[in-house]
Amino acid sequence: MTDKKDPQNELEYLIDGARRELVSIGTLWQVLLRSEVYVLCDKEWDGRTADPSMKTLLMSPGKGEADLLAVFTAPVRAELALSKYGDYQKLVKVPGGLALHQLGGKLGIAVNPGGAFDMQMAPDAIDKLKQAFGLKPVGN
Repeated sequence: MTDKKDPQNELEYLIDGARRELVSIGTLWQVLLRSEVYVLCDKEWDGRTADPSMKTLLMSPGKGEADLLAVFTAPVRAELALSKYGDYQKLVKVPGGLALHQLGGKLGIAVNPGGAFDMQMAPDAIDKLKQAFGLKPVGN
């Protein structure tokens, strides 16, 4: 059995490297775009098609700060959140690009919130990365 404190995949190695300033945020972003991530939902979802009635777990960092979409890099990272957030009991694997597409504007990202290999990005930082990578901002 793998220790939950050990990196589970390439993305987690890169998050660790970015923390130690060994990996650029651009490299991390590229891998996040092509990786599969996990989100907690309030109902079954195929992880690929839009469903406006579905709710995903959002984190609220503080008053006046933008909400953050909670994504997890591996199922083991979501275990704690599953026990904490009773309304979000469906763990769904989604392409990282799909999860990141909806970010920016007023929504940031919390990767592995409160756990190992966690990181946050505010909406303005995401908008800058999207622009640098030629991705459309939210609402366009």
